[in-house]
Amino acid sequence: RCPSGVQYIALIKLGLCMELEPGCVNTYSALLHMAFSDASASGAALQRWLRASADWKLFTFQAATMRKGIRHHYSLGLSATEMELLGIGLKKFRPVGCMNLAKGNLAGIEVSPIEHSSRHDLPNRWLEHCRAQCGKSLDRQGKPWPHFGVGPGEPFGIPCACVEKLKVSTSDNCTARGQVQLFHTPSRPSPKELLQRLPRMASAAPVLSQIANTIELLSSKDPVFVTMVFGKMAKYLDAFAKRVRSLAIPNVVVFVLDGPAAESCAAAGARQGGAVLCVRGEGQTALQKYVIVLGFLAVGRDTFWFDFDSVWLQNPSAVLQRAQESDRQAARREGRPEAAVFSAIDFDSKNCAMNGFFLVRATRDSMSWL
Repeated sequence: RCPSGVQYIALIKLGLCMELEPGCVNTYSALLHMAFSDASASGAALQRWLRASADWKLFTFQAATMRKGIRHHYSLGLSATEMELLGIGLKKFRPVGCMNLAKGNLAGIEVSPIEHSSRHDLPNRWLEHCRAQCGKSLDRQGKPWPHFGVGPGEPFGIPCACVEKLKVSTSDNCTARGQVQLFHTPSRPSPKELLQRLPRMASAAPVLSQIANTIELLSSKDPVFVTMVFGKMAKYLDAFAKRVRSLAIPNVVVFVLDGPAAESCAAAGARQGGAVLCVRGEGQTALQKYVIVLGFLAVGRDTFWFDFDSVWLQNPSAVLQRAQESDRQAARREGRPEAAVFSAIDFDSKNCAMNGFFLVRATRDSMSWL
């Protein structure tokens, strides 16, 4: 009997399945899952499995097998500076102190159960949920909450505290009853501040600085129409730019994700009188569509995404204006906020929003959501 050898062979066959026959992936995945389940039966079983796995270098081999089979290596394609400018933040959670909620002085504090979380989540997931939750509301001055924290579990959920002023002890021990450990909430500059800063940050914020540089070339009364191109689709950019020009669609920006696409886009834009503008980016996955939308929202521009293989039959500006005006009037009648996202329903679906084309208004809520 040689269970580690069996696991080694299963990994080899799994790698072949991922390349040749996806149907057999489940068979060898199930076999590996059984091995992991046996290893987790007890502490002694786990130690035996770890020793045997180390002898066969299973960790290294499994990582290499998985790496080769991954379809997309997902990346936002943004620098650390850009992530922080967008308020996403890459820094680890660093506590700034504790606050005692049990004392009853809750002025300037909003406490509510963490949404979409479970007691079985890791503590860092609780913090991520709470940070996002505080990002969706404002303090009494209408400003973003500067601090947030997660308290001990209660019968009605894990409490998330959004805190206005930092009246805390600096103790690292937040384990006493009622104590909540607080953290700084990531913040982002206003669109006006970003537009002032970004032109001087080309090396630190390459994507966002390019976006800022396009703003003065765009019409202010229309949304920005964005799409992305890389690989073999670049050969269609000239015909695309010609179509955009013939329909007089304004503010069309192409997010180009490789060198050939960047060259083709620049040439097409020049030949068609600047009908399309180009922003160079990194990464070639579905995430990039949301990166370019988020980038234009961050500088205060409503943004319409459309897949590059969409076929434009007419200029959509008038239709979009009518849709927004209709919603504006309905919102006043119904006493609700105006819609932040306009999307069709996906084909053959009752309630699934289509992400092939959609309009996102540049609001604080839509920024936090995206």
